[in-house]
Amino acid sequence: MPTSARTSYVAGAASLACALLAIPVIESVVTSAPHTTSVVLFSLVTLFVMLAGGVWLMRVGDIRAEPSTVFSWRPLVYIAVLASAWAMVIAKTPHATYFLFALIGTSQWLLPERTGSFVTLGLTAFTIAGQVFHHGASTGTIVGPLLIAVLMLAFMHMYRAMRSEALQKNAVIAELRDAQGQLVDSEREKARIAERERLGRDLHDTTAQSLSSVVLRLGLAEEALGAGESAGALEHVRSASDATSEALSEIRNAITHLTPKGSGSTRLEAALVRVAETARSRAVAGPGESAPVIECSVAPELPELDMTTATSLVRIVQSSLANALEHAHASRIDVRAFAEGAELHVDIEDDGLGFDVDEALLGSRGDNGGYGLGFVVQRSRELGGNAAIIAAPGEGTLISVTIPVPTAPSDPTNPTS
Repeated sequence: MPTSARTSYVAGAASLACALLAIPVIESVVTSAPHTTSVVLFSLVTLFVMLAGGVWLMRVGDIRAEPSTVFSWRPLVYIAVLASAWAMVIAKTPHATYFLFALIGTSQWLLPERTGSFVTLGLTAFTIAGQVFHHGASTGTIVGPLLIAVLMLAFMHMYRAMRSEALQKNAVIAELRDAQGQLVDSEREKARIAERERLGRDLHDTTAQSLSSVVLRLGLAEEALGAGESAGALEHVRSASDATSEALSEIRNAITHLTPKGSGSTRLEAALVRVAETARSRAVAGPGESAPVIECSVAPELPELDMTTATSLVRIVQSSLANALEHAHASRIDVRAFAEGAELHVDIEDDGLGFDVDEALLGSRGDNGGYGLGFVVQRSRELGGNAAIIAAPGEGTLISVTIPVPTAPSDPTNPTS
């Protein structure tokens, strides 16, 4: 309990004691009773004992900001001495009974509830006995102290109950605030993780593919130089330079939170065509092979999509084309997009080497990547749809993405490229 609070408690108790002890003093003075001097003297002694004992208990820490729940012998000594001093006032005037309010209140505050209740009963019996012995038995000398005891016991019990309830509510509020803080921190961490995953997918589907093309082109240029084909080497270097410029542009777009050109709600068609054109420019023929033919067939009136959905679909096509160019060794790659009912379909199909789907999705990822197919599936699920990956070694690959859209069907048999 802070010193200021303890001082206020002692000051408040002293004020109450003064008011209650003033009653017998005033009564004696007004009636010019022969015991007036004794009443004044003993009242001052009682007040002194109360103040001195309060300061003592304050210094040893037995006065707290709330009713005590821990037993200590010092409050018992203090109450016994205070009651003894007060007994001298009772011996002179029956009006000293009012001080029982302060005495019981002090007992209830300084002692645990059960101990305080026993002390209260003892003080009440002591008061009744003193009144009867010195002033004779009457209804007032018996009922008065009993009424004071009952009222004070009930008041202090309710006060303790309300304070306990308030403390419990404060504890619950503190726990709720802690839980709310933890929830906010958790949501922030989830948002950070989701943003990192989004950036990772975007970098894989854009910049990483461009840089892979740069590495491939530079490798071909080196081989051409070794074979004395300067013109072919120069062409590969120019292609690598173009891919590097595109990678730089994609990094700048990522930094400024831009989306791919033409990926807005009404430009999905143009965006897919542009992605196919970029893939054609990156296509490189292997030894004894020709560069794959890449066709893009888009229905004339695709449903309008929000920026996030359109961007995710573009990323899916980018990643799928990059995987096909790097691993499939296909002669043809087809990109198709059309609406059917309340669904939008985007297919990427090649006639390449194919692969084991389970091994590709569930197998360990090495240093060279292995994230592309997983990102395709994850993006499709985030859009509320699904991605079907149909492939087998030597039989080509079909990646079919389906997402729900609230739109009328378009004609899939009349595509534009």
